Amino acid sequence: MRAEIDRLTAALGADANAREQHERLLQVIVDSTSGWFDPAQIQQVLINLVKNAHEAGGPRDGVGIEVDAAPEGGVRFTVLDRGPGMSDDVMSRALVPAFTTKERGSGMGLTLCREIVEAHDGRLRIGRREGSGMQISFWLPSRTPEASVSRARLTLTGGR
Repeated sequence: MRAEIDRLTAALGADANAREQHERLLQVIVDSTSGWFDPAQIQQVLINLVKNAHEAGGPRDGVGIEVDAAPEGGVRFTVLDRGPGMSDDVMSRALVPAFTTKERGSGMGLTLCREIVEAHDGRLRIGRREGSGMQISFWLPSRTPEASVSRARLTLTGGR
């Protein structure tokens, strides 16, 4: 687990204060009772989303990660930032392969995130935060058979 935390911290360029948050986050990922998913793939989704949040242009301390048990079962991960946000046009194309607003971006990051989440029968949501910034969240169903699982979909939301 320590190697995974070090890898995530290095990949995110996080300081020592973020280490505890990453440790809690990785514990949820590794904890088999929280979901039925490939920890390496979900870690890759989180690395990409947090990297995007840091590159959004907001303050570094405006980036956050929330991990919650979802009311409908399963687990919800949310990455938040306080950057300028996305225009309606950018939000509508954010998951289109090869679409990017970055000078050196490939346009595959969010597309890959969506593909991984959908492969786990999950949902990815892109939304604006109240005030400024974005929140990208994804839900993964629990492994219990009674959990209602709908096919993955993208939902654009207005604010939080």
